[in-house]
Amino acid sequence: MPRLRYDSTNDYYALLGLPPSASAAEIQQAFHRLAKQIHPDRNPERAAWATERFQALNEAYHVLGDPELRREYDRQRWPHAPYTPEPERKTGAANAPGSAAPWDYGDWVRHAPPHPPYQPAMTAARPGQMLLGLLRGPFGSIYVVLTLACLTLPLSYLAINQWIERALSASPATEEAPAASCADPALTITTPAQDASVTGQFSVEGRAAVAGLLAYRVELAYLGSMPDAAPPGEWHLVAEHVASTAEAGAAESAGTTAGPRSLVDAIDLAASPAGYYLLRLTAELADGAAPLTCERRFVYRAE
Repeated sequence: MPRLRYDSTNDYYALLGLPPSASAAEIQQAFHRLAKQIHPDRNPERAAWATERFQALNEAYHVLGDPELRREYDRQRWPHAPYTPEPERKTGAANAPGSAAPWDYGDWVRHAPPHPPYQPAMTAARPGQMLLGLLRGPFGSIYVVLTLACLTLPLSYLAINQWIERALSASPATEEAPAASCADPALTITTPAQDASVTGQFSVEGRAAVAGLLAYRVELAYLGSMPDAAPPGEWHLVAEHVASTAEAGAAESAGTTAGPRSLVDAIDLAASPAGYYLLRLTAELADGAAPLTCERRFVYRAE
């Protein structure tokens, strides 16, 4: 089979003035009619043009007149001109007005467009042409979205991973507890511990061995259901102790070496609401200096 190559500027059907659905007889008739018109002997004044057109006409008839060559030509032509007009109805008594045209399967087969050469076209096409064809197709926008997603998902995954790693590796912020107000170790509350849970009655233990101690008192305030949700409310005096001269001297000599002792024997919160409370130990000094304070937060859980 001679090697064919479709040239859109020299379409054989257009050269013969026929649609792609033309029959073999129509192709032969068109060739003979045009050959008589453009034969070089009939066009001596433009012999060069007539010779060139006559050769092209012979080539078109040679390809379209051969069924096997015509099938190959139609296969190459289809991607460039995929639309094939509907063949005209045959005239005759069967197609007279008011009469139904009989179904002619053979005529439909003869005029049916060739099957699209999907695999050969995809194989011969370059990668760039294939990509442009996909983007220009009806699903081009979908391909663009999928391509962008494939490019951005790995970056998003890395960014999220780094954020999680930083969040996990970061040391949790240390909550500032009221215990930071116990600047003097000689004045502290040891029981209950910071954020400890108590039920019913409990005692308060600690140290009040500050030099020059005049008196100390223990107060209690309700914070609410959440820690640090609001500033302490009204302070309630739980216990107050005035130091004797002997106690003041012993505290001054003992300093921080004095062990914890009971500051309040028993506090009963049975009739109080559950939640967070704040204990405050305040030391009044004999020299008139500013009082020293120590605070501890705890939570009361009703039984």
